[in-house]
Amino acid sequence: MTSIAQPRVSVGIDISKNWVDVAELVSGRNWRVVQRQKDLEDLVSELVRLEPERVVLEASGGYERALVSMMLAQGLPVCIANPAQARQYARAEGKRAKSDPIDAAMLARMGPALRLEPRHKSAQDQYIISALASRREQLIDIRKAEKSRLEPGPVPSIIARQIEEIVTLIDALIDEVEAQIDALIATNPEWSAVSEACQSVHGVGPQTVRSLVAFMPELGRINRQQAAALAGLAPYNHESGKKKGKRMISGGRPAVRRALYLAALSAQRGHGIFKDFSNKLRKAGAVPKKAVIAVARKLLVYLNSLAKAAIASIPCPKPT
Repeated sequence: MTSIAQPRVSVGIDISKNWVDVAELVSGRNWRVVQRQKDLEDLVSELVRLEPERVVLEASGGYERALVSMMLAQGLPVCIANPAQARQYARAEGKRAKSDPIDAAMLARMGPALRLEPRHKSAQDQYIISALASRREQLIDIRKAEKSRLEPGPVPSIIARQIEEIVTLIDALIDEVEAQIDALIATNPEWSAVSEACQSVHGVGPQTVRSLVAFMPELGRINRQQAAALAGLAPYNHESGKKKGKRMISGGRPAVRRALYLAALSAQRGHGIFKDFSNKLRKAGAVPKKAVIAVARKLLVYLNSLAKAAIASIPCPKPT
């Protein structure tokens, strides 16, 4: 007698500040878990027991980080869905009602329907380094805000002293976070190889590499068009009928784009292909900012090729 294959379990999770809604596709079961360490640990244990094919959730402004880290540590097949993609999928299903349990069930269906690729256990390190890099950006924003309070003119000495003390503290915290990021890069053969290859290019320093490793893990594994699109450096047409709008960049990952923009400013002042390319654009009438964006795009494409070669050169571990 031929056995009938059982459908694989797909789980959707909708995360908010105070609780987590879970939907299991095969049985139709829904349940809610409070955002507490013990409750999340129990949830992860239940998911391990279910042996799901996918656990799908959206990026939720950081509320998902603890749960994702715990699931990855247990080897669960976690899929992080882009919120915009999830909204488009819900519209395609024709679902107008919206609630946390409904969203969880939608994510459970979305995983197998779109064949979302789960992250591997090694992605836990990627999650940690991206969280550290995000923290660095937060600290820089705080430092900038504190320094702005010294403007537009003199402030009482006690306020100036407090601001200086806060800025000094923030500088120390930034150094600490950067040291932790660098330590993670150094202990990962692939990241280390990519870091060394990228920093061989004039204008690309440690901070550019930190941003690329943390926020663009696909570097070296995608083509040039995909790289430009992910960074938000790909120009898109704006045309309709007889209207011919200007090509403009949009979308992408702001942290990567900022890092590459700053690197391009330095690269175009150096020697070689990027300076020549920038000069060519300027002579053709390109405005300075547009020229820098074009240099940043060319720089990213070059770094992507270097990263690809660096990854390919890493020797495969011998079987034990």
